[in-house]
Amino acid sequence: MDNANKHLPRRKRSVRLTLALMGAGAASTLAGCGDSSPETLSNVQFDDTESYRSVEDCVAGGIYTRKACEAAYDQALEDVPHYRTQSQCEEEHGEDACQTAPHTNSGSGSWFMPAMMGYMVGNMTASSSRGHMVNRVYQEPVYRTRDNQGDWSAATSSASSRMKGVESSMRTTIRTHNRAVRNSSYSTSRSGFGSRSSARGGFGS
Repeated sequence: MDNANKHLPRRKRSVRLTLALMGAGAASTLAGCGDSSPETLSNVQFDDTESYRSVEDCVAGGIYTRKACEAAYDQALEDVPHYRTQSQCEEEHGEDACQTAPHTNSGSGSWFMPAMMGYMVGNMTASSSRGHMVNRVYQEPVYRTRDNQGDWSAATSSASSRMKGVESSMRTTIRTHNRAVRNSSYSTSRSGFGSRSSARGGFGS
């Protein structure tokens, strides 16, 4: 990959990637319009992850567009553990470590979550069998726990470990479905993979 163009794709896209969107072969087999042959990914690479305290911090970093930063935060907020009561949350994360969760897709009613401290953002690139580069952004929330007590370094260290697990799962998904492609005529539509996030924003803005 040309290092000079390494980060250009991510600045053109504000796409978020979660493991849910990676399921059912979407990470490695895509059927294009008028082309029934599956698309496979190779040369999968993960850039170093970056940690940000806010959307504005992410934008100021100059790596991701504002839309990408907002979309990544939007999804990270969804990924923070949610609890029905404050006591349940504090039992898990410590006294005074929780706050009321903003409106999410978790359903109606009030929810509680450990205090959001920021988030980590990563980028996956791969070569498509159709001759173009694939670029996807993924994320992990950084939040307060009983162990880190709100310490940024400890919290980001924990989030970084979780990000490694996400990357490992993504690699496994790609390898698994690439094998499936070679052994069958299985293919999927573009539904889900590459769908845009409607960022709710509001963090650090």
